[in-house]
Amino acid sequence: MSYLCFLQVLKYIEAYADHYKLKKYIHFSTLVTNVSRIDSENPHRPRWLVETLDVSTARPSKSKVYDAVIVANGHYNMPYQPDIAGMERFEGEIEHSRNYRIPEPYRGKRVLIVGAMPSGFDILKDIHPYARRVYVCAGEHDLFNLRGQCDAGLLPAHVSPVAHVASLSADTATLLDGSTVCVDAVLFCTGYRYAFPFLDATCGVELEHAGKLVRPLFKHMIHARYHTLLFLGLPSSPIEFRVGYVQAPIVLKVLDGSLELPSEAEMIAAQTREIEDRAARGQKPHHAHCMSFPPPYDAYSYPKDLAQFGGIENVLEDKKDFHEAVLKQMKENYFAFRDRNNYS
Repeated sequence: MSYLCFLQVLKYIEAYADHYKLKKYIHFSTLVTNVSRIDSENPHRPRWLVETLDVSTARPSKSKVYDAVIVANGHYNMPYQPDIAGMERFEGEIEHSRNYRIPEPYRGKRVLIVGAMPSGFDILKDIHPYARRVYVCAGEHDLFNLRGQCDAGLLPAHVSPVAHVASLSADTATLLDGSTVCVDAVLFCTGYRYAFPFLDATCGVELEHAGKLVRPLFKHMIHARYHTLLFLGLPSSPIEFRVGYVQAPIVLKVLDGSLELPSEAEMIAAQTREIEDRAARGQKPHHAHCMSFPPPYDAYSYPKDLAQFGGIENVLEDKKDFHEAVLKQMKENYFAFRDRNNYS
């Protein structure tokens, strides 16, 4: 089997924690309510006061000082929904993929799916037997070749790729190419924004572009000013579950001082250069941490770059051919790629 359901993934994580006896280090039912910086002799290596709350008992907050904080709170909780002109006038349903559960509410409706990444495709597969018409905004990048699959006759007849939506009226979506489609429901499959409500102002973390850009980060993980504040799993990537195997050794080398870092100014400049280069390649500001584009912003260039920088083994390199074969199958026929045995 090549594609596991969420229960199997959960079972793997729990088994991993049991095998390595990690649960004794985990504070379950604990909410981090505040993290604040405590200055030290080295301005780049402060300590951190962490305040927590036991949510199972609602006991008063506890606080403890730590030498370092690794932020690994995930980024699939706070929906990112672009501000589309006229949304307030739309009389149909507007929903984000985060809240999607079942296809039945879309029976007989004309649905506009905004976003043609995996969540958009998966919802398309789920609702097309129920919906009267489905339009999918693929955008200029069309990373999974939706238009090509449509031209090849691989999409159901009532499913059409369209340009991104420019505005909405009562029952009509006007697209960026000037065309219009009548719709009863809009499903935003537009990803998520970053949120760190527990990091106070002393942490020096800035969120820009509706929470889609985190500054000042070097290599998408190291705070350029405070090197004892690090972020794991922040980049959006088809293999982000595994990128941690490369990020974790980098974290250890930063914390034990064995990895020499550039100056603060150089690290900030490196992030700025990447943002400018992405823009020059046609990427939007909200793509700042997305690793789903052609090199050098693809899934495997990032861990390769990290490994070279940190002088460590890139343990993901031997998975690249398998992953690229799956991506090829997805671009050829998203409706059928999971039916193939990719281990044969």
